Amino acid sequence: MARTAEGEFYDIIGTATVLEPGVLLVVFNDGIPAEYHVLDTDYTNFTAVYNCEQLGELRVSTKAVFSVNKECFFIYRFFFFVSYDIQ
Repeated sequence: MARTAEGEFYDIIGTATVLEPGVLLVVFNDGIPAEYHVLDTDYTNFTAVYNCEQLGELRVSTKAVFSVNKECFFIYRFFFFVSYDIQ
């Protein structure tokens, strides 16, 4: 479950495959796979993950905390433009 900017909840459904300890390949509703690295977890209440992908000239960094308590769920997504050396 995720929350919109207006505070409404909606379902996010996905599957995760363990690639190696602490690294998951996750596919959500949109069908686009992403590799997530587990930063921290207590194995019961929450898991904090990180993902960074290069999409052309755009670098997308996603940090998320997944929680069993929907009051604690949030996702931060930051976009960074890649800098180039101009000569």
